[in-house]
Amino acid sequence: MTQPERILIIRLSSLGDILLATPVIDRARAAWPAARITFLVDRGYADLVRTHPGLDEVVEFDAHGVHRGPGGIAALSEALRPVDLVIDLQHKVRSVLLAMLLKPARRLQLVKRGASEVVRALMGQDSILRAPHQVERYLAVLEGEAPPAPPDFVARPRLKPEPHWLEAAAARLPDAGGPYAALVLGARQRTKLWPARHWEALGRTLQDRGLRPVLVGDPANGIPAGPLAARVGGALPVFENGGLGELAGVLCRCVVVVSPDSGPAHLAAALGVPVVALFGPTSPERWAPRGERTSALTLALPCSPCSNHGSGACPLGTLACLESLSPERVAAEALRLAGWA
Repeated sequence: MTQPERILIIRLSSLGDILLATPVIDRARAAWPAARITFLVDRGYADLVRTHPGLDEVVEFDAHGVHRGPGGIAALSEALRPVDLVIDLQHKVRSVLLAMLLKPARRLQLVKRGASEVVRALMGQDSILRAPHQVERYLAVLEGEAPPAPPDFVARPRLKPEPHWLEAAAARLPDAGGPYAALVLGARQRTKLWPARHWEALGRTLQDRGLRPVLVGDPANGIPAGPLAARVGGALPVFENGGLGELAGVLCRCVVVVSPDSGPAHLAAALGVPVVALFGPTSPERWAPRGERTSALTLALPCSPCSNHGSGACPLGTLACLESLSPERVAAEALRLAGWA
């Protein structure tokens, strides 16, 4: 194709997907170094995406405000023109409509399912996707359009934290109180949650080995951090209800992060922080964090994975995939990645 001068990449949500899509930025920059690359993302994630060094511009999508409905999408298309190449990694109604209105010379889009799979999904029988990894699924959108990747291209997310995020985190977690290990307690889907008693045991083990746990709570989607901190003891730091930039700073203060399959696990990996991700109902082949020092722990039970994104309840009623994932095994892996073993 003709060298594009203005490229628009669309991935509106959610945190993990956005981060796993960032290698497309690097791939596009390597392929078309002179192009102006813009990333369109939901406004809640914009500050994080702005830290990516390969972007020229980040545009905030305001789904409930100025970009609401077809009229809002039309206004957004006017503001974004001209665009030569649209890379739609969302491929839902709003992104498809926007790409059509922009009328680029070329439009690339993520194909999530074939026609038969769409019908199965509508009937509640969604096929469980394993390999390839989601990063490869995103990069495959560029196949046949972009020149071959350079030999040193590494397909993993990367972000550079803002200095003020790090400064705020240093005030919250001073050197004298560490070293720290972040325990991420929340996930949007209940079947991704590791049991509270396991977190308690893990916290005590890490404390005994000289690492101070930082409990990263999500009151709406996880285990309450305050009561857990009280049970573990030691006046543990708790981080709740902060912004993503603040969270990034906190994770950067830690020597290791332990998390369920959720956005913060991918955030830690993108920041270069060692991370242990706990997998049960979802596929680590597809969703494992990508980074220099990452580990995806799973029991690989015959019933797992049972879902593409997790669900509200275990189909078997046991949640054995996470109930039986022992805190001893998780602690050993966390200590290994932290260089504490």
